[in-house]
Amino acid sequence: MKRVIIIYDDLNKPQEDIRKIVGNQSFADVIYKKKTTKERLRDLLMDIDHVEAFYELNSEKDFSELRTFVDTYKNDTTFLHFFSNYVVVNPWTMKNLIEKCGFINDVYRLNSGSSFIFDQVKPYHDFIDFYSHHRSKNEMEK
Repeated sequence: MKRVIIIYDDLNKPQEDIRKIVGNQSFADVIYKKKTTKERLRDLLMDIDHVEAFYELNSEKDFSELRTFVDTYKNDTTFLHFFSNYVVVNPWTMKNLIEKCGFINDVYRLNSGSSFIFDQVKPYHDFIDFYSHHRSKNEMEK
């Protein structure tokens, strides 16, 4: 069974209508039943034996750090890139997904768009490069 690394991506900021409710905080900082959504997800996933790390991607500057972090792992590792603007509604389903991550041999995008799953370092590096380039290009156009 492969190790699983969770990358929690909090780069997408709430849209105007959601900011009216939650203020200027990020999705990760929204509190539900006395815990942030980020803490809820981390607590849920870090209880699973083969989940080895929960990495937080909070700013554009974190991409180079993320790349270095990913380089410390070998191809016996699965990377789950989870976007913070999605929440886990059913904890059992999420745990089941993480259990299956330990056995995948391909790259997957969940239908909801909430996550990407990478079975090796190289495809995840490619994703990081594409994603960081795309984000920086969009920021420059604003």
